[in-house]
Amino acid sequence: MVIRTTRETFVLFMFTMGLFLHAMAAYSIGPVPIEWMAQTGFIALYVYMIFRFRIFLFPGYLIFAVFFIWAIFVSIYHFSFSNFDSFMATGATTGYIPFIFLRFFKILSFLSAVGITYWLLCVGKRKELVNNIVSIGFIIAIYSVYVYIAQVYGLPELPRTRMGTGGGDQNVTFTYAFHRAMGSFREPSHLAEWIVVPLFLSYFNKQKVLNIKSFLMGTTLLLTGSLTGIISSVIGFFTASAITFKLKKATFANMLMFFLPYLVGFFMFSLISISNSSSGSASLIDTLWDRVEPLISGGGVKESNRSYVYEYVDNHSFPVFGQGYGNANILFGKEVGFSSTASFLNLFLVNVYSVGMIGVSLLIIFFAYPYFLHFFKNKGRARSNFVFILAAYNAWVLIFLMHAEELSVFFAIIYALFVYQLKESKMEDGDSEHRGSSSLGVSL
Repeated sequence: MVIRTTRETFVLFMFTMGLFLHAMAAYSIGPVPIEWMAQTGFIALYVYMIFRFRIFLFPGYLIFAVFFIWAIFVSIYHFSFSNFDSFMATGATTGYIPFIFLRFFKILSFLSAVGITYWLLCVGKRKELVNNIVSIGFIIAIYSVYVYIAQVYGLPELPRTRMGTGGGDQNVTFTYAFHRAMGSFREPSHLAEWIVVPLFLSYFNKQKVLNIKSFLMGTTLLLTGSLTGIISSVIGFFTASAITFKLKKATFANMLMFFLPYLVGFFMFSLISISNSSSGSASLIDTLWDRVEPLISGGGVKESNRSYVYEYVDNHSFPVFGQGYGNANILFGKEVGFSSTASFLNLFLVNVYSVGMIGVSLLIIFFAYPYFLHFFKNKGRARSNFVFILAAYNAWVLIFLMHAEELSVFFAIIYALFVYQLKESKMEDGDSEHRGSSSLGVSL
């Protein structure tokens, strides 16, 4: 018997498998990280879709295309007239050309993930896509809790075959008040950032107060001890609630559903967390406060463990045209004396030095475009569950400001969900201009 699948089901299946593999960030097959394989799959799948299907261009596509073209132009210019190869860090895992290629490769992966997600939404696969993302998040949360216990008690786990972010073996213990969860990622903060979107989406389709998937993902987020992940998700939700406060009845129900995973998570944290102190107890609030207090009591970010980034910013004015993708990191690493590739730990900082004020302005416009659509085109209209989309989007904007310096696949997904929700809300209000107007070449 021949089993036939629709093209929508095929794309959804391939994209879901890619998302699962993307979470395997601590592992590689031979010299190739599984995460890179997943990103290659996103690009290949989108290219296939472009040639085989009717493609829907997402709102903001042209803005991002101009940004991407500008980044290519600046990078080619500096590649032609400069010798950045000689400045590569001694511990760099690739040569200069592959290093630059990987930077653009990840941008293409992001663009492909936005395009695939938006296409799936336009062909009616939103519910299935959201459910799949939440299920993957739940599986990763289960595995993360297991790995958390396994690392302390010597239980078996998948061998970590990829180099750590510091250039050597992956660290599994950290200088912290308690042992931190890292799951299938190379750092606890990477797990925290990855799980933010599945956590918020766990209430999107089925708004149930008792939701075991949300509870376990909330617990996993807390076990990472990541200031970035926890603070960004909390602030992201509160800002989203403030923006959508006119949905009064739904707002309080949403606030209850948001806090429950954290309340349950705190309880489970007390049962699962393994202290690194002689007292044998671990306080999440005290630990986070110890990291936050120096930031707000005097020196700000310059008192944090990333002060070297802001010292560099103080000594180097923002360029108008930039130094090219990857080149900015190479020069930064050379000046601070890192043996491995240096990170600005901030998407906007790395872009201002890579593509200049022109490029980062385009990127900021791209980020702000969904807000513009919400406030000025839709006049704030949205369904009650829109607050979870907006919260995840706000959280990722903060993550880019606090830690991540590269566009991520999950931000691509939440961007597509954000702009699609706005489009759908306008269609429900009878705006015929937006019905069927998202085909190739239409959207800004």
